[in-house]
Amino acid sequence: MHVIDTGQGNCILVECPGGGLVLDDCGSLKASLPPLKVERYINRIIRQYTDVYPILPRPLAVIASHPDRDHFDLIASSRYRIDPAFVSRVMIAQTLDAYPRDFQDWANATEAVETFPPNAHGPLRAVKCGLARVELLTVNASRRPGQKPPVSRNNADSAVIAIRYNQFLAVLPGDAEGPTEDQVLRNYPELRPTLLVASHHGADTAGSNSRAWARALRPGIVIFSAAFDNSFGHPRASAVENYLEQPGLLPVRAHHIEFYEDRTGPVPRTVDKAIYTTGYGGTIVVVADGKGGMGLDCANISAGGC
Repeated sequence: MHVIDTGQGNCILVECPGGGLVLDDCGSLKASLPPLKVERYINRIIRQYTDVYPILPRPLAVIASHPDRDHFDLIASSRYRIDPAFVSRVMIAQTLDAYPRDFQDWANATEAVETFPPNAHGPLRAVKCGLARVELLTVNASRRPGQKPPVSRNNADSAVIAIRYNQFLAVLPGDAEGPTEDQVLRNYPELRPTLLVASHHGADTAGSNSRAWARALRPGIVIFSAAFDNSFGHPRASAVENYLEQPGLLPVRAHHIEFYEDRTGPVPRTVDKAIYTTGYGGTIVVVADGKGGMGLDCANISAGGC
């Protein structure tokens, strides 16, 4: 699983055990890696499958968690985009007309586009990921009957995705807010992820990354995808602390992370728990064997590696 450092955005590429690829979001508002390098990084992996395993002419399934550009503009921008000829399926939250025209045109050039039903959850059998299973934990949570209108409907309606491979479980929540997290826990009260990519780049607004969410999940590894020295103040100190408090975080060698008390600038910290920020660590690759064994690699070794 590649948590790609796109700066102030989300981009997670999963190489599936037994073949196939799943891309959960890919975008940026403030780039760390130049967009061309992100494009080359992803296409290099895609071509490993199309060139080495020609039996998979369309190895990539794409999930767009919600219609905010920092989650999809490196998939379908006019300059940097994934070749739709490699895409087997696109799955989106909300409806296609909620996305800008460039994304609509790109999606319509792929083989198939599918929207998630409101408040759906369960296995996504149409998304093939080798021996792993892709599961929808919730989507469009703000549209649940009786739900109070959220601060940001796009964020609250994020598709929250899980990747299950035997003992390994990754949870990818997009920009989930409090109502989204609550709905996930109603659907899956015993969720215990090995890896959690923190929602909304580590925001603490509208209930994102709450203490109740962190306590319920007790993740083993947490990754914040956020640009170093960003104007949004991500990740927030309170969100980082909510996860650092959890006893399930795996012990690792000391390394650096950064967080924000406010928007005046990042505060560095050295930790010996498995919590990482892409702004400091760069692209983070997690390799799981499905039997409890894992390896982590951070591109920015100067930050202390993984």
